[in-house]
Amino acid sequence: WHPTGESIAIGSKQGVHIISRNKWTIRSNLSLGSPSVEAILCSWAPAGRYLAVLDSLGLVYLLESAAGGKLLKLPTPAASGLSPVISLR
Repeated sequence: WHPTGESIAIGSKQGVHIISRNKWTIRSNLSLGSPSVEAILCSWAPAGRYLAVLDSLGLVYLLESAAGGKLLKLPTPAASGLSPVISLR
Protein backbone atom coordinates (compact mmCIF):
# COMPACT_ATOMS: atom_id res chain seq x y z
CA TRP A 1 0.00 0.00 0.00
CA HIS A 2 1.04 3.58 -0.69
CA PRO A 3 1.80 5.41 2.58
CA THR A 4 -1.36 7.53 2.15
CA GLY A 5 -3.49 4.42 1.64
CA GLU A 6 -4.92 5.73 -1.64
CA SER A 7 -3.32 3.11 -3.93
CA ILE A 8 -1.60 -0.25 -3.96
CA ALA A 9 1.30 -1.51 -6.12
CA ILE A 10 0.85 -5.02 -7.51
CA GLY A 11 3.62 -6.84 -9.36
CA SER A 12 2.87 -8.74 -12.57
CA LYS A 13 4.49 -10.06 -15.75
CA GLN A 14 3.76 -6.66 -17.34
CA GLY A 15 5.59 -4.72 -14.61
CA VAL A 16 3.84 -2.98 -11.73
CA HIS A 17 0.19 -1.94 -11.70
CA ILE A 18 -0.75 0.98 -9.46
CA ILE A 19 -4.36 0.39 -8.44
CA SER A 20 -6.52 3.25 -7.14
CA ARG A 21 -8.32 2.39 -3.91
CA ASN A 22 -11.31 4.65 -4.67
CA LYS A 23 -12.50 2.84 -7.82
CA TRP A 24 -10.20 -0.23 -7.82
CA THR A 25 -9.02 0.66 -11.33
CA ILE A 26 -5.49 0.70 -12.72
CA ARG A 27 -4.18 4.23 -12.24
CA SER A 28 -0.86 3.56 -13.98
CA ASN A 29 1.47 0.84 -15.21
CA LEU A 30 5.19 0.96 -14.51
CA SER A 31 7.34 -1.12 -16.86
CA LEU A 32 10.54 -2.87 -15.83
CA GLY A 33 11.70 -2.72 -19.45
CA SER A 34 11.57 -6.41 -20.32
CA PRO A 35 8.57 -8.67 -20.92
CA SER A 36 10.55 -11.71 -19.75
CA VAL A 37 10.74 -10.65 -16.08
CA GLU A 38 7.99 -10.49 -13.49
CA ALA A 39 7.72 -7.98 -10.66
CA ILE A 40 7.37 -10.13 -7.53
CA LEU A 41 7.80 -7.70 -4.60
CA CYS A 42 6.98 -4.01 -4.30
CA SER A 43 7.64 -1.58 -1.45
CA TRP A 44 6.95 2.16 -1.26
CA ALA A 45 9.39 4.63 0.25
CA PRO A 46 7.91 6.26 3.40
CA ALA A 47 6.98 9.48 1.56
CA GLY A 48 5.48 7.54 -1.38
CA ARG A 49 7.57 9.16 -4.09
CA TYR A 50 9.65 6.07 -4.89
CA LEU A 51 8.84 2.41 -5.31
CA ALA A 52 11.36 -0.41 -4.92
CA VAL A 53 10.61 -3.52 -6.99
CA LEU A 54 12.25 -6.96 -6.99
CA ASP A 55 11.95 -8.90 -10.24
CA SER A 56 11.96 -12.64 -10.91
CA LEU A 57 15.65 -12.54 -11.92
CA GLY A 58 16.71 -11.05 -8.59
CA LEU A 59 17.21 -7.46 -9.79
CA VAL A 60 15.99 -4.52 -7.71
CA TYR A 61 14.56 -1.44 -9.43
CA LEU A 62 13.98 1.97 -7.91
CA LEU A 63 11.11 3.67 -9.72
CA GLU A 64 9.75 7.18 -9.40
CA SER A 65 6.09 6.42 -8.76
CA ALA A 66 4.50 9.59 -10.18
CA ALA A 67 6.46 9.76 -13.44
CA GLY A 68 6.97 6.02 -13.83
CA GLY A 69 10.63 6.54 -14.60
CA LYS A 70 13.27 3.97 -13.72
CA LEU A 71 15.95 5.57 -11.55
CA LEU A 72 18.14 2.57 -10.64
CA LYS A 73 18.52 -1.11 -11.50
CA LEU A 74 20.64 -3.02 -8.99
CA PRO A 75 21.66 -6.69 -8.92
CA THR A 76 21.02 -8.52 -5.68
CA PRO A 77 23.54 -11.09 -4.40
CA ALA A 78 21.34 -13.87 -5.84
CA ALA A 79 21.32 -12.24 -9.30
CA SER A 80 25.13 -11.92 -9.14
CA GLY A 81 25.62 -15.56 -8.20
CA LEU A 82 26.75 -14.60 -4.68
CA SER A 83 25.36 -15.81 -1.39
CA PRO A 84 23.85 -13.15 0.85
CA VAL A 85 25.82 -12.44 3.99
CA ILE A 86 23.81 -12.64 7.18
CA SER A 87 25.22 -11.59 10.52
CA LEU A 88 23.35 -12.42 13.69
CA ARG A 89 24.84 -10.47 16.57
